[in-house]
Amino acid sequence: MSPQFKSLLTRTISGIVFVALVVGSFFLPSYCQFLLFTVFAAIALSEYIRITEGTGVKVQKILCAMIVVLVIEGGYLLDTLEYL
Repeated sequence: MSPQFKSLLTRTISGIVFVALVVGSFFLPSYCQFLLFTVFAAIALSEYIRITEGTGVKVQKILCAMIVVLVIEGGYLLDTLEYL
């Protein structure tokens, strides 16, 4: 199996799992969605930091993490306040 096909297969399986988790989260309470998307955001942030630092750019990790937490938490709070 060629490396390109192996990469395509890995990305396809990851995409299918991601879509299944997102669609499945619609049937769960909002706090479960919050936790799921927090995990997705943490994975995306770590990937961003790894790629960016690979180019030699220094990343403010704490600032990036704080922004991600504020955005995710803000969305969760807005959703929660909607039901009050």
